[in-house]
Amino acid sequence: MNKVLIISYYFPPMGMGGVQRTLKFAKYLKEFGWDPVVLTDSPKKYYAVDESLLNEAIENGIKIERTGEDITDVSKIIIKTPNEKLRKLRSRAGQFFF
Repeated sequence: MNKVLIISYYFPPMGMGGVQRTLKFAKYLKEFGWDPVVLTDSPKKYYAVDESLLNEAIENGIKIERTGEDITDVSKIIIKTPNEKLRKLRSRAGQFFF
């Protein structure tokens, strides 16, 4: 079986579209005779976290090598999204001054 190294910053348990693209690419490479190894960073504070994607990667036998400390508790990764009105106010103030 051929081996391939995939380097990706966004990988489960982080959520969103870019994460899924990398995960599914690695998942389907196995069906075509490739053994993917994903090199990624340890999960940081992020708005979207999806443990089911991480479970899917593990169930499909994708080897995940992480740099930095490994965070196993998902509650330490999730951060609260900012208030939309406050975000718009900050954006307008920044546009006015800059």
